[in-house]
Amino acid sequence: MPLKKDIDYIELIHAIAKCRGEVFCRVKDGNINMKSALSQYVVIFSISNPSLMEQATLICEDDTDYERLAAYLENS
Repeated sequence: MPLKKDIDYIELIHAIAKCRGEVFCRVKDGNINMKSALSQYVVIFSISNPSLMEQATLICEDDTDYERLAAYLENS
């Protein structure tokens, strides 16, 4: 699901840490595993490129995790 604009990415990372399954951020160049600390730094760095983050979507392996992340997702 697409990310909302103007979200607090630090809060998003904390919410992802509580998810049951893996959570991936899909961007133009591939998928980033959001439970990986290194990947989280990549996403934080990418915030400086708004066009990249506007196209980003989150994919949850466990469908119940979408509920946990609803505050950060469009159309939820």
